[in-house]
Amino acid sequence: MTTVKRIFVGALLTLAAVLLGATGAWLLVDDATLVPLLVKRLESASDTRISYQDGATISRTWTPELSVDNLVVADTGDFYRLETSTLQLKVSLPGLLTGRVDVPHLLLGDTRVYVLKSPTEDARAVDKRGSLDLSALRLRPVLHKLQMAELSVFHEGDEHKLPATRISELSLRQEPGKDIPRLSAQLDVDGEKFSIDATLPDVHQSLKRKQLRFSVAVQGGQIDASAVGQVDFSQPTAVVEAELKGRFPELNKIPGVNKQINIPGELTASARLSGPFAQLAVEDLSANWAGPGPSSVKLNGKIADVTKLDGIELAVAGRLAEPGWLTPVLPDTLGALDSAEVAVQISGDQSRFKLTEFDFKATSAQKLDLSLTGRLDLTQLLQAPEAENLDLKLAFTAPTTRAARILIFDEIPEFGAITGSADIHSTQGDPKLENI
Repeated sequence: MTTVKRIFVGALLTLAAVLLGATGAWLLVDDATLVPLLVKRLESASDTRISYQDGATISRTWTPELSVDNLVVADTGDFYRLETSTLQLKVSLPGLLTGRVDVPHLLLGDTRVYVLKSPTEDARAVDKRGSLDLSALRLRPVLHKLQMAELSVFHEGDEHKLPATRISELSLRQEPGKDIPRLSAQLDVDGEKFSIDATLPDVHQSLKRKQLRFSVAVQGGQIDASAVGQVDFSQPTAVVEAELKGRFPELNKIPGVNKQINIPGELTASARLSGPFAQLAVEDLSANWAGPGPSSVKLNGKIADVTKLDGIELAVAGRLAEPGWLTPVLPDTLGALDSAEVAVQISGDQSRFKLTEFDFKATSAQKLDLSLTGRLDLTQLLQAPEAENLDLKLAFTAPTTRAARILIFDEIPEFGAITGSADIHSTQGDPKLENI
């Protein structure tokens, strides 16, 4: 019995000495020594290179906070580089003692991400990987608040800016008894709130087959979308196969939508992604807008390379039964519309859209009936769109001359009912009217 007591007392003394030594090192080692040690451990664990401005600090509390300026993180494969003006990271030590990584906040200043190489990997790179270690997920890492002043992404010479973003309650965990890591988070982007839920089903078996399955869902006031599929690493170039679905109940909140008008109704869309990351194709694309009354627009088709907007083949058909919401962007001489119909085939790429089988009909509130049929090209789509290669037929009727003034001139005298037609031709520049 005495021997057991001695062993027990010795163990307690040893543990106390270790804790005392660790606490002493934590409290007595200065920031200039402690921060580089932590950074070296992080570099080793994450296969990255990290640099920062001298003067980094770490507080000595139960929730120590690391403060770093001009932080640069680059992966050893030179795929990306992240630069941020400031970083403040706070971690809860009591959480670690209870077996949980608890991060009260991660605050980032203006941040830039440089994509230096394609993130795709060939099969040889996958073969070199060891098995994926999910043991860290037992610590149930949780990030309560991530805030970023501004994010800029640079890829192939292009800069993409994202608005101020705040992420809360980000957690990464493994479902109990299952081989499924799950990530969830709440996002606040420019005042709009979203929730994200992502999983990697059967991740170990997927990696053995070199086919990584995934499932992602995004929900918010302006979007309800999902992506389910897999990344196939068994081929020389990684190939993506995924089914996409989305619903957008508030179209005016979609970035890039004209803010002069209030678009009613909602948009639903679905598509299938396939191909390598560098040349993703969109197949079976279908989008449907349902507006007030019988108003609707349908789009179907495919895009051979969505990353470069190349190989576009689309068909659009729609009818607007109550298009009064379009009035703010229509010419004053036309006034409001009572109804409109459109059908067109679209092909080409981002530099030129070819519109064939174009058929547009409209009736104004002043009973002007007009139709425009034929074909044309639209160029400079991403700058100031211009129409070229026009070959159109215009026809119209109106009960009064004034109702048709948009097609003649604004100050035309009233001559009563009018009917007209003309051919519109142009290669470039101003169109020519023939056979009036």
